[in-house]
Amino acid sequence: MEKKLEALAKEDKPAVDEYFEFVKQEVSQGNFFKDAVQWYIFRYVSPICDRTILFLGAILSCVICYIVFKIVMMSFPLVIRDPIIIKAKDQAKYIPRLIPLKPKSSMDNYDPDIKNIDEAIAKYLIKSYVKDREEFNFSKALIEDVNIKFSRIKNSSSSVEFRNFQNFYSEDNPQSPIQNFGKNIFKTIEIYDFRYLRDKPGNYREQFLEYFSIQIPKKAEVRFNAKIHYVDENGEKKFVTEKFLSRVNFTLKPITRIKESENKKINPEDKNLKFSIERYQLFRIKN
Repeated sequence: MEKKLEALAKEDKPAVDEYFEFVKQEVSQGNFFKDAVQWYIFRYVSPICDRTILFLGAILSCVICYIVFKIVMMSFPLVIRDPIIIKAKDQAKYIPRLIPLKPKSSMDNYDPDIKNIDEAIAKYLIKSYVKDREEFNFSKALIEDVNIKFSRIKNSSSSVEFRNFQNFYSEDNPQSPIQNFGKNIFKTIEIYDFRYLRDKPGNYREQFLEYFSIQIPKKAEVRFNAKIHYVDENGEKKFVTEKFLSRVNFTLKPITRIKESENKKINPEDKNLKFSIERYQLFRIKN
C-alpha cells in the first residue's frame, strides 16, 4: 500500500521538500497539468482508441475481402456455355432414356432365351429396326419424315437390303406406303414375340462348345400385330389389324470381346457398335 505524504515527511523530510519544490516549479511553469492530461490519455484513452481503430480496421478488411471475393466469382466461368433453344415437337426425342436390355427374372419383359448382353443388344436393335421399317405416318405431308425413315433404315441395313427397301418404297409400287403421303392413313405395330433361330448342335461336343461360346445367332424371327388406321367416308376413325412374321439375317460385332490391355490398345473405331440387317423377309400370318 502506498504511504501517505505525512508519513513520508516524517521518514525522509528532504525528499518531500524536494518533491514539493518540483511540483511548485511545474505548476509555475504550467507543465504540471499538461503532464497529468498526457498521463491520463496514455493510461485510459489510448487503449480505448487503439481497440476501436483495430475493430474498425477488421470490419473494413472483411468488407474488402468480401468485395474482392464477389468480383472473382463474377469473373468465372471464363467460358460461358449458353444453352441453344431448339424447336422440338416431340420432347421425348431429346430426353435420354435408360432401357433395361436384359431384365431380371423378377422384372417385366424377362426373356430366358437371352444368354448374354450381346444377344440382348441385338434383340433391342432388331425390334427397333422392324418398327422403323414397318410403321409409317406421312399424314402431315412432310418430306422430312420420309428422309428420317430412309436414313434410319440405311444406317442399319446392308447395301443390298437397303436397295430392296428403296424398291418397296418406290412410287412405282402400288403397295408402297409412300402412296399414302399426305393422306390420313398411318400404320403402327405391336411386337408380341421374338426368338432367335439357333442352329441345333449335332452331338455333345457341339453342345459343350455352344454352352461356353459367346457367339450370337445370325437369324431371328419377329412376330407382330400391324394396325392400319384410316378415316372412312363418314369421318369415323377405323383400323384394320393383321398379323405378320418377319425373318431377319443380321450381323453384330460382339461387345464382350472388346478388351483393352496395357500392351495392346484398341482402335477407337473398333469400339463402335456395328450392327447390320443383311436380309429381311416379311410374311403375312393368316388367322
